[in-house]
Amino acid sequence: MHEAAIVTTPFSKWLLRAYCVCAAVTLGIIWLNRYPAGIDLPQHANLFQILAGYSDQRSGYQFFYSRDFFTPYAITYLLGWALTSIGGALFATKALLSLAALGTPAMMMRWLRSIGADPTLALFGFVVTFGFGYIWGFISFVLSAPIAFLYLAELNSLRTSRSWKRLAISSALGLLLFFTHGITFGFCMLAAGGICLFQRSPRHIAFELLHFLPLVACVVYWRSGQPRQDMSFAEGATLDRVLMLFSGAWTIQPSRSVAALVIAGTLLLMVGGRARPALTPARWLPLMLGVLGALLLPDKISNTSFVGSRFVQFVYWFGLGAFDFRAAGHALARLRWFSLSAVLILLGGLEYRLVIFNRECEGLEEVAALIPRGHDLKLHGGVTVSESFGPGALGQVAAWITAERGGFLENDFGRYFQVPVQRRPSQQWPEEFPYFVTRGTAAEARGFAGDGPQFVANRGHFDLFMNGPTVLHLTDLELIRFAQGWGPLRQNLSVEGHGLSVGGLPYAVGVGTHANSVLQLRPTAGSRRIMGAAGIDDAAPGDPTVIFSIVKGTREVLWKSAQFKRGQAAARFDLSLENLNGDLFLLAESPTGNIAGAHADWLDLQVTR
Repeated sequence: MHEAAIVTTPFSKWLLRAYCVCAAVTLGIIWLNRYPAGIDLPQHANLFQILAGYSDQRSGYQFFYSRDFFTPYAITYLLGWALTSIGGALFATKALLSLAALGTPAMMMRWLRSIGADPTLALFGFVVTFGFGYIWGFISFVLSAPIAFLYLAELNSLRTSRSWKRLAISSALGLLLFFTHGITFGFCMLAAGGICLFQRSPRHIAFELLHFLPLVACVVYWRSGQPRQDMSFAEGATLDRVLMLFSGAWTIQPSRSVAALVIAGTLLLMVGGRARPALTPARWLPLMLGVLGALLLPDKISNTSFVGSRFVQFVYWFGLGAFDFRAAGHALARLRWFSLSAVLILLGGLEYRLVIFNRECEGLEEVAALIPRGHDLKLHGGVTVSESFGPGALGQVAAWITAERGGFLENDFGRYFQVPVQRRPSQQWPEEFPYFVTRGTAAEARGFAGDGPQFVANRGHFDLFMNGPTVLHLTDLELIRFAQGWGPLRQNLSVEGHGLSVGGLPYAVGVGTHANSVLQLRPTAGSRRIMGAAGIDDAAPGDPTVIFSIVKGTREVLWKSAQFKRGQAAARFDLSLENLNGDLFLLAESPTGNIAGAHADWLDLQVTR
């Protein structure tokens, strides 16, 4: 009984020392390897960088992106924004992973105590942090683990000591969980609701369920502001899902060998600890929901992927709490040391995999140094299979370039409803990305790139190409990026390649575009005024209507024309640049949404100094 008391004492010296040892090893793994694994991590880091540079009017971010922090990923992105402002996007990502890696076992320990389980088992929290969610790079999902444990622990405290204060704390933690990750929030709400209902007193049930009211109101309010989605379902339960239930702690694909190791290790832990199923709902219900979701839920619901597969992670988060370990005396001491040894061995395996992964990323830093800061990048993964983390693990690593150096990433995550950084849906998106990165041998790289892009350099495993960006030769004006609804951008010609002509007058100098279009132009330092004209090209077919405007990066309108029809004389503008503090955005937009024949010309553009 004495040894049992030592192990289960909340802050026993042994457990504290074991936690510190595992924490030191984990932090070393995160910070001593340059790049963390995680398929989607670079794209999330790229959006952190966009948030950090959002107010810079030369970046273009504020013009092309909007922000909305009433989303399930808000907490992660707010933290990522703040940390990126301090040390950059890679630093922010590692800091968030560190927070999750240290917080998950600490909060798991608190949850295990609250349900009467052995807190020593929380050491496995260091390992489950780097499971399915980490390998996929689901940073918000990984960060939601400690909040989930804390919420369920506080719910158990509410059930043993019902008070308005604990009710408020439970609601607050539920809201925090909602703003961290939606799937984890939904799982915990199901588990919490079931736990509350598994008791005899209707009065107690009613009181505990009150903490759901703010959570339901929050979800309803958020959902009412979202566009209607097709609730389609795909990829339901298969035999591979059963295999994934055991291999999902270490891989994102079903693996018999990994599953066998996990089963063997679990059996050793269970037999050595004389485990038996716990009977209280607070202990077995989370595990049951995790198993059912992992086996039965489809992997794709609407536009959200890997829904069912993520429930595998819940099995590993909450599974050990569903058992009583009755080992005592020397058997208990062996169980304690077995747990610590297993965690350290598994962390050692993670380090081995990350060393291989970073070798596979050799050359990425050198390629990044060849791309000017703030320039846009298109990815083509090329050879994306990692020896240590499997298929797709190397497909997005080049996104670390824009995450650390700025610019636009062609396949960013600004298209997904969960994230707080969104591409503006009404704004034409750039389609030309001057730099192109791929991975593989020289022959493979050229095969992936095709005949168009120009080879720039090879560094390590990566090849850099240039797509031959459109360049406008305008005095004291640099074209940063552009987007248009049809055709190529042309200088001194219309979009169809004819000479510029508006309102019956020919123009020798100008830029031919097609609505809806936007040109991001950067005046040289010391520029005082910009002058020119705009109108619909006389060769435009049909009867198009276009409105021209010039705005700042903050979307503040500096000049706006009336509605133009073909044949009308060009409208002239003369604007001061004294307080610009950034780039100019020249827009040609159809007020009706019909862009057929909307050939829009910018004429006689000139800057005075």
